[in-house]
Amino acid sequence: MISFYDDNELVNLCRTFDRLMFDKALRGYVEAFRHALFTGVREFELAAIQIEHCHANYIEIPHGKGAKSRVVDIHPAGVPYYQLYLRERQQAGGKWLFPGSRSSKGPHVGPVATRTLRKWWKWMAREAGIHEAGLHELRRTFTTWAQEWMSITDLMRQLGHSKYDTTLKSYAGSIPGRKFCKDKPEWIKVAEAGGQRLLEEQGVIEITEWRKRG
Repeated sequence: MISFYDDNELVNLCRTFDRLMFDKALRGYVEAFRHALFTGVREFELAAIQIEHCHANYIEIPHGKGAKSRVVDIHPAGVPYYQLYLRERQQAGGKWLFPGSRSSKGPHVGPVATRTLRKWWKWMAREAGIHEAGLHELRRTFTTWAQEWMSITDLMRQLGHSKYDTTLKSYAGSIPGRKFCKDKPEWIKVAEAGGQRLLEEQGVIEITEWRKRG
């Protein structure tokens, strides 16, 4: 059985992100986990994102699994958060979107370690009331819910899969009560409301549609 987070868990998670996002010590972790939720990228890909590969509503993954490159879209509900954080990182300088901690050798010498992401994800998930939490479940969660707004072909490309079976059998779960449902899930509405507040308060750019794939 594929493990993913349900609507109630994701509502609590989105609200936890919003509550903690301006805590300086947690800022990068909040946006890393939010980015994983709204893109479905792998853990090592998340840690290795470079600022030069970041665009208004998508990112380039030049070295994914199997050294394959691809372009990854960010769900519109996550774009305002991403753009605000990206602007902060550009102003701060440095190479990595999610840099590691400072050390005695100098400021932010490399990307955040995946083991560090896993440790903070368990803590943040508990803050949201999620006690059985693995970071990889964010990728499965994205895949499961993204079936509502992406074609399977586009979803395969998003995830970097070469086979339909990998996407459908190993990652995409079935959401009870959501078949043929046209209403947005509540967690997307919560994220959109938070993003709208950022648009009003911080002046980030509004993106309301997916990037057109070529």
